[in-house]
Amino acid sequence: MSPRFSGEWAEHMLRRKMKKHTPLPASVAGLSPLELTRRIPVAEAAAFNGIHVQTFLKRYRHLVRRIGERRLFVTVHDAIVLPPPDTS
Repeated sequence: MSPRFSGEWAEHMLRRKMKKHTPLPASVAGLSPLELTRRIPVAEAAAFNGIHVQTFLKRYRHLVRRIGERRLFVTVHDAIVLPPPDTS
């Protein structure tokens, strides 16, 4: 039997393709999935992270969801798990 089709090779390929799951931070671990998917206004998320609203929109635009014409929201999970602000 060729080493290419051995069980070890299949296990290696399976492990290689699987994403590594990072553990949730302690600040998120106690929240339910429903609470984590709740949407909060961008102003609240920016205040939680200690940055200005416009800076939040500039740096984390990919996390912002538009609801309606003018309302911008972020999920609680995204607001909590953001990296700390750059102080330099």
